[in-house]
Amino acid sequence: MARHFAAASSDYIDMGTAVRGSDVSQVTLGAWVNLDDHTTEHTVMGRWDGTVAESWLLTVGAGGQPSFNILDTLGSGHQALSPTVLVPGTWHHVGGSFDGSHVVVYVDGVATSVAAAVSMVLGTLALKIGRHEPATAYMNGSICEATIWLGSSNAAAIMTALASGASPSDLEGMTPNDHIGYWPLLGLSPEA
Repeated sequence: MARHFAAASSDYIDMGTAVRGSDVSQVTLGAWVNLDDHTTEHTVMGRWDGTVAESWLLTVGAGGQPSFNILDTLGSGHQALSPTVLVPGTWHHVGGSFDGSHVVVYVDGVATSVAAAVSMVLGTLALKIGRHEPATAYMNGSICEATIWLGSSNAAAIMTALASGASPSDLEGMTPNDHIGYWPLLGLSPEA
């Protein structure tokens, strides 16, 4: 099961500011997604709202290509864009990481990286799953097993394992800080 988000209904989950992941200089995150279409940008999750407080954002563009973005402390954005186009109606594992030197987007365990030797904004925005600003950037499809790790150690191994079917709980201990957020998104309301 998964949580389905309908862009036309403005569905999303606001996890609030208590969820850590913006107060560190490195981050790794991922989720399984199944798009309904390629007509608009689809937000998977992020701390992003068009202000200087935003930190990072995982999306799938209108053409179906996943990207991971960070905002640096000088106000410049850095994006890793996957060449892979997601197939609507098919489950794909997407993720992103930032280690202080590279912004990386993962699709089904395959990495696309861009150099970015910068400091990421340590924003205090709420974590949102399925939406970011502008208000038209909603997910239109399903998301499950959204996970965030503090740090980026072993990001490639984590993304490969998840894309191969490992559960986030199977990966405890792969990073110095372990994962700090896991939301199965089983289609229940309210989500836990």
